[in-house]
Amino acid sequence: MLRRLARATTVLLVPLAASILPAAYAQPLPLHLASATCPSAGVTLTTTSETSAVTAPGITTTGAQTIRVWGTAIITTGAATTTVELRIRRGSGTAGTSIGTPTAVTVTATNTVSVTFAAEDAPGEVAGQQYSLTVQQASATGNGTVAACELSVMSF
Repeated sequence: MLRRLARATTVLLVPLAASILPAAYAQPLPLHLASATCPSAGVTLTTTSETSAVTAPGITTTGAQTIRVWGTAIITTGAATTTVELRIRRGSGTAGTSIGTPTAVTVTATNTVSVTFAAEDAPGEVAGQQYSLTVQQASATGNGTVAACELSVMSF
């Protein structure tokens, strides 16, 4: 019964929406999604150097679409680490423009933390735009590790 009701509601709403919305809204916006995970062996964070943990595959926008970048990283900090900072950068590696506000997390040295992050970018019309997650420890005297991570990118 519920399944029939859901189908009936969908059938009724589609013609109703088409009849009240301007023609400009009749076409759906292109939606692109890409994601990547860290290497299974993890990524070594060398003391206080900014390190690229993962780069998402290229994404394309049509016109002035927004790109949302988000994910999670599980990090084991090195000796004497006080803060871990995650950045999302355009392109592959650590040299690209940082987008959004870096995510800084106060940590205890040699502990494991799970950090979520997100940012939005408006680069204009682009084809194959990549985004990277970089991680940097502060005050570290020992190496840390990004044990696992995922970086997802969506244009809308």
